[in-house]
Amino acid sequence: MDVLGCQWMSTIEATVEKLKSLPPEKLQEVAAFIQRLTLPGSTPVKLPLHLAIGLFVSEDATLGQAAEVAGLTQAEFLRELGKRRIPIHYGSEELMADLQVVETLAGK
Repeated sequence: MDVLGCQWMSTIEATVEKLKSLPPEKLQEVAAFIQRLTLPGSTPVKLPLHLAIGLFVSEDATLGQAAEVAGLTQAEFLRELGKRRIPIHYGSEELMADLQVVETLAGK
């Protein structure tokens, strides 16, 4: 990676760290701003979606937070992840919690 690329990555990493510390209402403001950004050759939708995917894949944002940054519902964001064959973060702890909910709802 060239010097410019390294500087760019450092800037992104610093930005991600700042985003992680924001309260939810400020994250919404940032998401709205990002949704208005465009780059040459990009549509207004692509940039926030790509940023959201990056935040989600790096586990710097939850599914809900990433969907919000992308300006999508969680279901729409999941479809975008599926189109790109990006797995969701679903570990054994989440599975056990979901199974407990199912058992509770089933009356066991």
